[in-house]
Amino acid sequence: MAKLVELLLRYFPIRFVIRLTEFLSIKYLQLVDYLHTKCDPTPLALFRILFGFLMALDVFQERGLSDADIRFGDPNYCFFPLFEWIQPLPTQQACILYSIMWAGSIGIMLGLKFRLSCLLYLCPYVYFFLLDKSRWNNHSYLFGLFAMLLTWSGAGHHMSIDTLNLPAKNKLSGVPKWNYLILKFQISLLYFFAGVKKLFDSDWVNGYSMKNLSKHSLFSPLKMVTDAETIEFYMVHMGGLVYDLTVGFMLNFDFSKKAAYLLSLMFHGLNSQIFHIGMFPYVCLASLVLFCKPHEFPCSLFKSKLDQKSRNNSSDKLQRTQQHGSSIPRNSCSSRVTTGFLLFYILLQIVLPFSHSITQGYNTWTKGLYGYSWDMMINSWETLHQKITVRNYETGDERYLDPDVWVTNDRWSSHPDMARQYAGCISRNLARFNITNIEIYMDVWKSLNGRFQQRMYDPRVNILTAPWSPFEEVTWVLPLLRQFSHYRQDHFQRIAKEVSNWTESSDVIFVADFPGLYLENYLPKELGNVSITILSGQIMIEQDGDPNITLSTIRMSAGNEATTGDDGSNTSNGDVLISTKHGIRSAEFHKVHVVSFPNPSCYMYTYTNDTAEKLKRTKGSEYEGDGENSIISQIWNEIKGFTLEKYQEFATSIYLVANAHLNLFFDVPMVIRKSINSPD
Repeated sequence: MAKLVELLLRYFPIRFVIRLTEFLSIKYLQLVDYLHTKCDPTPLALFRILFGFLMALDVFQERGLSDADIRFGDPNYCFFPLFEWIQPLPTQQACILYSIMWAGSIGIMLGLKFRLSCLLYLCPYVYFFLLDKSRWNNHSYLFGLFAMLLTWSGAGHHMSIDTLNLPAKNKLSGVPKWNYLILKFQISLLYFFAGVKKLFDSDWVNGYSMKNLSKHSLFSPLKMVTDAETIEFYMVHMGGLVYDLTVGFMLNFDFSKKAAYLLSLMFHGLNSQIFHIGMFPYVCLASLVLFCKPHEFPCSLFKSKLDQKSRNNSSDKLQRTQQHGSSIPRNSCSSRVTTGFLLFYILLQIVLPFSHSITQGYNTWTKGLYGYSWDMMINSWETLHQKITVRNYETGDERYLDPDVWVTNDRWSSHPDMARQYAGCISRNLARFNITNIEIYMDVWKSLNGRFQQRMYDPRVNILTAPWSPFEEVTWVLPLLRQFSHYRQDHFQRIAKEVSNWTESSDVIFVADFPGLYLENYLPKELGNVSITILSGQIMIEQDGDPNITLSTIRMSAGNEATTGDDGSNTSNGDVLISTKHGIRSAEFHKVHVVSFPNPSCYMYTYTNDTAEKLKRTKGSEYEGDGENSIISQIWNEIKGFTLEKYQEFATSIYLVANAHLNLFFDVPMVIRKSINSPD
């Protein structure tokens, strides 16, 4: 028996490994052969044309050419590079690099020196992408992937300038099947992972991520037959979830493909009007042609323009290829390597969206770098307050810095890596004004998906020297107060309706804070009838000229015994929480201290905006009786405003590119605009 076991251990594993290796090798060669089978290039060529055209428009807009002089021309402007060694170029060089990217997109569209055009577009694209994380989003990442995959593909083999001088028999030479499969995989993955992220996000499933979206005029017809809550929950949240989970599969089957086209047209059409997301909806619509067969519309229109002889030659060639296998031998080294890269790319795209447990330094209340995780529209942010305090650690003197002075967006306020980079940029900029030996503190108040406004970062931590690593949890990011999340369902909507009934300009702000911290707030004189009401816990209000006021929630039990509630928990056993409130004077500072140790507290501001109320009355009297004409006028004004904005972006971009070339080659001075927030 012992000898038998020894023989099995000695020979069976080796034979098993050998047979497994042989089996996998055969399957791998079959996969190589299948992936390199020739297909009609018409749908791929049509996608190439549409993608190149849309990217040419995108360069002026989201890629940032139209405001390149404002960002690259200001030496104090703060970029947020992924790697610190990536530095901004001088203005004229940046504009020339943008022009190269634009020329590359035109080359992609026309099929002119196709692979070179792809590289001319892709290389500057990657540079600008890595230079500034604050401009990242999912579709910017997607555009880069599409450009890379097209560079690798044979999309320039048909309907391109490169093929004009080729013999007729070669004009319809097929492209390997993997050209289609890898792009279809990327598109299907985009949708499916977006659906998975929504499915496992409680805020999306419960309808909190896209609140107030029904206020858009596009949903006005639906409001005639249903209410806003139904539109937001069933159409926006549930409809978006089902669409993302299913459309990728529907596009890959003939019986459901037409329905997927219709749903995609509606979905992306709405997105293009509701959200400011640039070319993303149009690129997604353009990608639908990849799922078309050559004889289907719209591909059939372009194929029919070729001469009959070329069509017949190509058809015979494709038939021979399908009968006898790929024209590329399956023992070809290049085909094997290509297949290996495809498998690696697929694995990488599956793993990356769920790598947040590794890159913990980028996590806050949400997980991971926003860009490659496909968590589209899951998180909506609202910022209440931002305060940057610059303190001299030798003298103790404090100064306050405008948070927007050297940036064009506030993405730094939601990501600790960017907050630390921003602190470093502020320090370098202030050193130019001889302000040194400083500490920087950030007090940022934000709301995630309709929750209470609360602090993002610990305001007691010097961000300039705060520890940060891409692979370690950030200790100075304060936790999301999820114990108060139930207020969104139980109280927020009811309270907001009650307050809105006071006047048209009455509003409410819900705030939560940690024990031992305080909110210092200034109320402008336009705000009237301001009061603070405690919802849970205990707070102390401090305002000049008044004694300190302490507010607590009082819990009345079933036996009418009153106790102070400071634990922030739900009531039970018939208990009722009685909130207390206190009026606040406008045009003055006040402080709200949380004293409910060791638990956090939550409270709310209610107020009336007197100036807004007067403006509404004035406008109401001006437009009273206009009715339908005012709506038509509003739509027309929006169209004119949009057209003028795009024209100005295009004109400014052309001017910057021309001025940059004149400056570089003829030393003509370059006129650079300056942000109104930037100090002299």
